Amino acid sequence: MTKAYLQIKYQTRLVADGDSLTVNPGADNVIGWPSVFVSTYAKKSISLLNHAISGDKLVLNTIPQWGTTTKGDNQLVSNWPNVYVVWGGTNDIQFAIASFPGDFTSQSNYITGTVLPQFSNFLDARRAAGWKVVIFTLTDLSSIPGIGSQANALRPIFDNAIKTWTGLHCDYIVDLASNSFIGLDNASSNNPSYFLSDNLPHLSQAGQNLVAQLFSNAMNGFI
Repeated sequence: MTKAYLQIKYQTRLVADGDSLTVNPGADNVIGWPSVFVSTYAKKSISLLNHAISGDKLVLNTIPQWGTTTKGDNQLVSNWPNVYVVWGGTNDIQFAIASFPGDFTSQSNYITGTVLPQFSNFLDARRAAGWKVVIFTLTDLSSIPGIGSQANALRPIFDNAIKTWTGLHCDYIVDLASNSFIGLDNASSNNPSYFLSDNLPHLSQAGQNLVAQLFSNAMNGFI
C-alpha cells in the first residue's frame, strides 16, 4: 500500500459554515477555530473548506446559499468521512429583535416558527446526502450593543430546541452554551480574555482555541 494511497484514504472533508464566528481570519485577524482545529488535530489529515460569511443568517443566507456554485453537496468526497459543521443562529436572533422591536412573543415565534423548522429541514437534507452534521449552541450575546440582554433571553429558545436534535437532525452537538468560559450569560465580561473588545460576541484567539478543542471531541467520534 503506497504512502499516497494512505494519505488519500485517511483524509477527511470538513466543510465549515456560518457567520463571523467561524470566518477565517476572524475579527482582529485572529485565526478562526476551524483553521486552529485543522492545524492541531493529529488523528487524520483534514481537507477544510470554510464557507462562513460575516453577517450571514441561517434563514436568509446560509440555507438558501447551499447548492450554489460555491458550496453544496457536490463537495462530498467519495470514500472519505465528510463532515458539515455549521455555527449559526446569532444573527437570526438579532434579526428577530430588529424585526419585532419590543415584542418578545413575536421574536420568539420567529425563532420557533421560522428559524428552527428551516434549520432542521436543511440539516436533514445534508445528512441524507451523506454528511455527518455537527451544530453548535450559542455563546454569550450580552456584548451586543443595546440588545445584549434581549438576545440572551432569546438564546435559550434556540439552544434548548437544538439540544434535542442529536440523532434526529444532526450527529453531534457542541454545547458552547454550557461552557463556563464562553457560554454562560455575561461570560464576555466575566471572562474577557476569551472575547474581543469589539462590542460583539467575537472570540479572541483564546476563545477560538477553546472552540477548536471542543469541536475536536466531536470529530473523534466520526473519523
